Amino acid sequence: MSCRIYLLSPIPGGAIISYGGAFGFTGFFIVTPACRGRGIGRKLWYLRRDTLLKRLHPGAAIGMDGVVAMQPFYNRGGFALSFRDLRYEGFGTSLPMEKIYGITTFQLG
Repeated sequence: MSCRIYLLSPIPGGAIISYGGAFGFTGFFIVTPACRGRGIGRKLWYLRRDTLLKRLHPGAAIGMDGVVAMQPFYNRGGFALSFRDLRYEGFGTSLPMEKIYGITTFQLG
């Protein structure tokens, strides 16, 4: 599969935020599957980290949300595991509106 750049179709993306320079957070990082393994994500990941560090006071902590499979990469970038979240996925079922609100009949007027 080729990695092509299309207008309005991001290849890598992510977010960084500084909370007044006292604390930073990074997350939402993803690279389009067809473009992985080419160094694009690595360059952007380090650019984001370094940009955030410049926005923070010396010694400020940075929190990060990341995927388990990428932990060795994050560790090489200076991050250490502090705690672990487990994520679950499920599918709900739809309910008729009258079941949601407890209404059996509804009339306008």
